[in-house]
Amino acid sequence: MWLKSSSPIRIFLFFHKAIRAELDGLHRAVLALDNNRGGDEDIKQLMEKYHFLRPIYKHHCNAEDEVIFPALDICVKNVARTYSLEHEGENVLFDQLFTLLDSYMQNGDIYRREMTSCAGALQTSISQHMSKEEEQVFPLLTQKFSFEEQASLAWQFLCSIPVKMMAEFLPWLSSSISPDERQDMRKCLDRIIPEEKLLQQIIFNWMDGEKTNKRERCEEDPMHYITPDSSANSLVSPIESRSSTTAKSDSQPSNNEAVKSALESPVDDILHWHKAIENELNDIAEAARNINLTGDFSDISSFNRRLQFIAEVCIFHSIAEDEVIFPAVDAKLSFIHAEEES
Repeated sequence: MWLKSSSPIRIFLFFHKAIRAELDGLHRAVLALDNNRGGDEDIKQLMEKYHFLRPIYKHHCNAEDEVIFPALDICVKNVARTYSLEHEGENVLFDQLFTLLDSYMQNGDIYRREMTSCAGALQTSISQHMSKEEEQVFPLLTQKFSFEEQASLAWQFLCSIPVKMMAEFLPWLSSSISPDERQDMRKCLDRIIPEEKLLQQIIFNWMDGEKTNKRERCEEDPMHYITPDSSANSLVSPIESRSSTTAKSDSQPSNNEAVKSALESPVDDILHWHKAIENELNDIAEAARNINLTGDFSDISSFNRRLQFIAEVCIFHSIAEDEVIFPAVDAKLSFIHAEEES
């Protein structure tokens, strides 16, 4: 599809190109295993490809479902639900492929043909899905939303990806496109990222991160990039715009007003922290379920570090509320009550 070079929506084309390349690599690896009846090392590499692609695509879909489609649904009805249902179908295919890969590891090549067929179906399904988005969704976004609104939606999309993924996501994305496209991507991010020098530095440092091993999981403590002075709250969570955009006044405010209305209150920063903590807790719960399902405890030390980290964040957050927020609220309420009584 054709998009103006200045459109912030172009960032999604780079995502799609990188995902297509990863899907192609996964499918070719499955075909090679089928043709050559590969050994343990081949299936191990194939599982690594799977475990790399699935969370990236999952967060990509979640970001679309949380940010892009609800915003588009306000302007164009009966579009978002179709794509969300396709996401659910793709998730089923990912589950089926994992089951077949796991069975292959346990029982040899008994499920070779089924595994090849499932990998092909997954590649076809996601490729067709992304092509439809490029032909239908992206043009609608450029038609229905102003430049500023497009940039805001793209930024919310990025912020809905957990920080632990972002440090991996951006260098992978950057290494999956050509040098010219990488320059285009930097220009695109310049239009998307809020004008905070330190925040921009964080994003571009991640984008230019070492690419020696893009399979390395970034779960060691990605928060070491972020300090209280870096406005990290806007980095780690999506802007809570849906609640402000679902109801329109009789005067029909612009989409831009709806998208940005959540930025009006500084107290909303606390909601960003809550969303970031919630995202991390959900990811940890899913990781625990996967460990229980697969019985694979090889990465339990990394899991324990994540659990300890979020526990410390929750403790710090609770102490801050107890020492700052709640006393201030109590004092304000006491003052109001005193005025009412007088």
